[in-house]
Amino acid sequence: MVYCEAGVRARIARTALTRAGFARAYRLIGDRAAWRRGNHAIETAPVP
Repeated sequence: MVYCEAGVRARIARTALTRAGFARAYRLIGDRAAWRRGNHAIETAPVP
């Protein structure tokens, strides 16, 4: 599963993974912006 804020980089990453032979490479529909608009949880790691 790949995602980015707006989807541009996620599409590029998914294409690269598919071309590299990964049969199940998926992109999060709506990307991170839609996830945030849906008020879904976003977990982040603390910055060292």
